[in-house]
Amino acid sequence: MSIQLNANIATSSFGQGAAPSSPPSPPSLSAEQKSAAESILSEYSASDLTEEDAQSIVEAFKEEGIQPSKDLKDTLEAAGFDAKELAELAGLPPREEGNQGPPPPQQGGSNSSGVNQENLQALQAILDQYSELSELTSEDEHDLANSLLAAGLFASGSIINTQT
Repeated sequence: MSIQLNANIATSSFGQGAAPSSPPSPPSLSAEQKSAAESILSEYSASDLTEEDAQSIVEAFKEEGIQPSKDLKDTLEAAGFDAKELAELAGLPPREEGNQGPPPPQQGGSNSSGVNQENLQALQAILDQYSELSELTSEDEHDLANSLLAAGLFASGSIINTQT
């Protein structure tokens, strides 16, 4: 079964329409992403970090699907990097303390409705893996939620983020 998404979709819930009882946790790094982050960081000197290096690191993280998170901050610190300094050198906007959600919306990739087409396509690809959304098992719901988190589609205060 192929599920067609309307570009106006901003939120959704699982199973019988019940929203999760607690807000989603910030994305965490998978073992593969942590290894990729460590590999990327090993190519740079934390004590001699340039603006160009910081931008390259951030771009490499994006290519690996690595989102800002406490796990990433811990990985950066373990490698001798200061997450705040790296973000500042890369030209990223400052993040509020404790805010570990996805970065703020960017200009590219969105249509006039404010929906990021790349995120919409990612959501479509994830949902296509399930033949009947109304009949998901608890395990399927858990796997679906993890897939959405890994794709960066969950945002604080909403279930599915198609805006960023």
